[in-house]
Amino acid sequence: MPLIALAATAIGTGVSVYGQVQQGEAAQRAAEYNNQLAQQEAHNTELEAAEQINRQRLQDRHSLGQIRNQIANNGTLSTEGTPLAILGESSANFELSIQDAVRRANQQAAAQRQQGAMDLWQGDQQQNASLIGAIGSGLKGISALGSQYDTDVYHGTLKDTFGLYKPRTG
Repeated sequence: MPLIALAATAIGTGVSVYGQVQQGEAAQRAAEYNNQLAQQEAHNTELEAAEQINRQRLQDRHSLGQIRNQIANNGTLSTEGTPLAILGESSANFELSIQDAVRRANQQAAAQRQQGAMDLWQGDQQQNASLIGAIGSGLKGISALGSQYDTDVYHGTLKDTFGLYKPRTG
């Protein structure tokens, strides 16, 4: 019977250690997957922003063309003076709007990438914690095995195979 108890303790310890290691590895795999999703989302944000910027630039060119046509329909030259200033200011405002959109998209993509990096860090921390837990479980199991062995040898239910209770001489 004592051997069965020792075997059960050893098996239980092994299963606990294995489970904790697997839990850490699963956390790391989940973190890597979440990071991949965050990286892809950031890339998609950048692609979408680039497409929106292209569309906005086309729209801005169309708007500037309409302003030029209005100026020309009034019989005014658009190459000097107030009409040129109007065109320049309109163009600058359009470009400023585009630059604001670029900045927002870049910030959003950077935040998404940072979230992916944070997921990796958290996964690494969980994996390390699980490994430390597994080591602790292993040491606790070894201690329990030793204690159980010691008790069984002391009570005579198990042979003293390690010579723990040899009589001292001298």
